[in-house]
Amino acid sequence: MDFHSYMVITVKHQKDCDVAKTWTERRCIEEAAETIPGFKYGEILEDPSEPLQTIVHCCWTNKSSYEEWLSSPVREKQEQDLAEYAPVLEFRNILLDSKHYVSV
Repeated sequence: MDFHSYMVITVKHQKDCDVAKTWTERRCIEEAAETIPGFKYGEILEDPSEPLQTIVHCCWTNKSSYEEWLSSPVREKQEQDLAEYAPVLEFRNILLDSKHYVSV
């Protein structure tokens, strides 16, 4: 079954960073797709009731594909490019194995 990574990004103050726009313009998900063969899809999610929180969700064929991404020089470059935002953001990762999936 698939492996899912969720990076929960919380902005400390509303005006500090538009996470969805910044991550989209930086092509963070697209570069993961171009770099790691085990990448399946990714999306940026926002909950209207939590305006300071953004979730970057990626689906991988397995945990080793995700771990390959973690050690990728492309990801390291992304972190360097986005480092200016680190003081105003809080990050939390949630990692999950898929156990049951239904699609229509």
